[in-house]
Amino acid sequence: MTIQTALNSYLLTQSTITAIVAAEVYQGFAPEGATLPRIVFSRVSRQAFDHLGGASGLVRSRVQIDSYATTPDAAQTLAEAIRATLHGYSGSMGSEALIVRSSTIGDQRSKFIDPIDASSVGVFLESQDFMIAHHETIPTF
Repeated sequence: MTIQTALNSYLLTQSTITAIVAAEVYQGFAPEGATLPRIVFSRVSRQAFDHLGGASGLVRSRVQIDSYATTPDAAQTLAEAIRATLHGYSGSMGSEALIVRSSTIGDQRSKFIDPIDASSVGVFLESQDFMIAHHETIPTF
């Protein structure tokens, strides 16, 4: 199981998040017609913690989680629900129980995205980076 699959599954089981976005949680990009508020996340980088004997199976993934909404308050409320759910988390994540050793928040950013059509409605974005240390399958040769 990848961190992306585990995170997607985990976020969709958290009632504080689904109360805000229902099932609007996407990896990489939101499809056309996706409603607001919504979450879009992607893994930005991955660092393996190898040792002299080879792969240790422990990696740290930097995951960017974006909260989109129609108002700044709604975007901040969603971002806070994500922070409260993930910052400091350790344990099983996802339906196939990916083991997370630690999850800490890093950088946080706010942005307004101008309308892309003739409407006057833009989108507010709260972006957060999480550093998630987790296990992965060790390659065998």
